[in-house]
Amino acid sequence: MASRFTDYPGGVWLMVAFRTHRAMDAMQAGLVAAGPAMLLFAGDPEAQLFHGQALVETGVIATTDWGNA
Repeated sequence: MASRFTDYPGGVWLMVAFRTHRAMDAMQAGLVAAGPAMLLFAGDPEAQLFHGQALVETGVIATTDWGNA
């Protein structure tokens, strides 16, 4: 959803700077990774879904060419 508002070639409304989008991605990854611990189910199997999502988001952040948009 935020991609539609980001100032880069795939954006539609160009309201969010690309650097801000990167910061939002990093915050989202951190919150998803910490979510199970904050919500007291870190030891449950369901927490792995959150950890996997955080890992995928971190991979996206790492492989994005942030300086080229």
